[in-house]
Formats: sequence, structure tokens, C-alpha cells
Amino acid sequence: TPPQVEIVFGELYTQFCEAIDAIDTGVDVAPTGTVLYRDSTNLSSRIGRLNPRWNESEGDEDCPTPDERFEHASRVCGEECLSILTNIVESQLPARQFVEEALLARHSVDSSGEIICLTSGGLPWKSHLFNLERQHGISITCVKNVNVPLIKYVLYTDQGGMWRI
Repeated sequence: TPPQVEIVFGELYTQFCEAIDAIDTGVDVAPTGTVLYRDSTNLSSRIGRLNPRWNESEGDEDCPTPDERFEHASRVCGEECLSILTNIVESQLPARQFVEEALLARHSVDSSGEIICLTSGGLPWKSHLFNLERQHGISITCVKNVNVPLIKYVLYTDQGGMWRI
């Protein structure tokens, strides 16, 4: 559906494209603070390591051609993008639906509307909850002269079947 496409697009940009864009345009990872460590495992770094080393010559037998390097880099990028997209579509989007159903049914759990109960455990719910609260106008602010409180508790089972708050 179009709303789901928008969600998938936004998540794919945030989880895949945004960091690549930032690295490529020179945006500092910590513009106002001290960088505590350097991540050399990101996609841009992995692709960069596919370029010839300074002391590597193209005439070496085991040295890939520029076209082979490009094809390898394209495969790495494609696999990374597909992996993230698959996770969004097959895990995060269904999880979001469970969280939204629980959010909309919160008054059946507790009349205050401040407690939700997830019907499926082990799913990623935190970022979905914050986004859905915003989307549905659930906040401390007053809506039509009624205070609509934020969710204070989330009840769910962990992957072992134990209840958590």
C-alpha cells in the first residue's frame, strides 16, 4: 500500500542511504563532540578497500581488473541494500503492525491508555512505538481539551516466553 511504501522508503534511506550520503559529502559523524572510535567496517570503507592499494600494480597475476573490482563492489552494495530492504519488509513492517494494533487497543488493556500489551514477543518495537505515538497524536499535549498521555509501560513476552515490562 502507498503508506507502507513510504515507510519502507524512509527506513531504507535512514538505514542504508543516509550514512553513505553523509560520508560521500563529508558530513562529520560527530560535528560538536569528540569521536570516540572510528568505524572502518561501514559500506563505504568496505568498498574503498576494493580499490587497488598504493603498492599494487595492475600487472600482478592475482590482481583483479578495474571491471572485476567494480563488479565486486556492485555485488557488495547490492547485497547490503537487499539485506536491509528484506529486514525492513519482512521483519520491521510486520512488527510495526503489531505495535500499532497494540497502541490502538491500549484502552482495553488499561483505562488510562498508558499501557500497551504486545501480542507477539521478541519483535522490534521501540522505534515503532515512538513513531506511532507521534503519528496518532499521542503525547502529553492536550487534544480537544483532553490530555492524551504518552505510553508509560509496554507488556510483552521475550523470545523465551517470559513476560517483560
